[in-house]
Amino acid sequence: MTLLEVENLTTRIATRGGAFNAVDGVSFALDRGEALGLVGESGSGKSMTCLSLVRLLPKRAAQIVDGSVRLDGQDLTALPERSLRRLRGSEIAMILQDPLLSLNPVFTIGSQVAEAVRLERPRPRRDEVRARTIAELARVHIPSPEQRLGSYPFQFSGGMRQRVAAAISIARGPKLLIADEPTTALDVTTQRQFLDLLTELRREDEMALLLVTHDLALVRETCDRVAIMYAGRIVEHGPVGRVFDAPSHPYTRALLESIPSLTGARRARLTQIAGEPPDMHELPVGCRFAPRCPFADERGRASYPPSFAVPGGGEAACWLQGDRG
Repeated sequence: MTLLEVENLTTRIATRGGAFNAVDGVSFALDRGEALGLVGESGSGKSMTCLSLVRLLPKRAAQIVDGSVRLDGQDLTALPERSLRRLRGSEIAMILQDPLLSLNPVFTIGSQVAEAVRLERPRPRRDEVRARTIAELARVHIPSPEQRLGSYPFQFSGGMRQRVAAAISIARGPKLLIADEPTTALDVTTQRQFLDLLTELRREDEMALLLVTHDLALVRETCDRVAIMYAGRIVEHGPVGRVFDAPSHPYTRALLESIPSLTGARRARLTQIAGEPPDMHELPVGCRFAPRCPFADERGRASYPPSFAVPGGGEAACWLQGDRG
């Protein structure tokens, strides 16, 4: 059953150099309990897409100018701020990259988790808040949680801080959890542990997960589907197995060939993606990847391709895919 429907989402950013669409006509859907990986180079619009979903955009500098975001059939882009504030945490929650920035250094971790618990209606009693706080910390595998209520963020490791951030996010039982590069500041072993934790929580609560990451290996192991972003648009999406084993967009193929083989197969040389992502103020007329694409022709340089269905599931916005039929 579909939980989240994003259709033609467009977010415009105002800068001194002029306005541009950081998110440009993005569409995707997410079912209950499903995990979707959002992948792309820095500046491709992944984080701005996530902030647009919950409307946590910088005031005056950014605004949603088109499209809809429907959560359980309710359009979040049309809700007044007060109504949307009630949904944040209870229906849709977010984990940010760096827990040092999302956790307040002058408050104990117990008080910060308890703050989320107190927002429930009807408001729980003090003893219930304490019990729930301990239970939420235990769910994210904080050792001896009742003894750590009075600890401060600086007394925890990076991985433990991120677990606390997760406890705050899931305390009110959201239907959708957005994790914006939650493992960036963690070492490889801790990354694995934290992603296993998110998978465990997702299965326990039938919670949908939108995972933003640069790590393609984590997407393959954690997600059901993947969407590839480039210059503000999704250029390919589909089941993880199909996209990784048979990529249809040249950008997806280049990304996969630029990293060591995920299957252990030997590769003579890693592929380097030539050039740089386009300036969002001066986008190419046609396909935005055309200046870096070895397969680009005049058609691709002249007009942006529509999305074509791909055998095995999903779509790819590439004229080559259209030629394949």
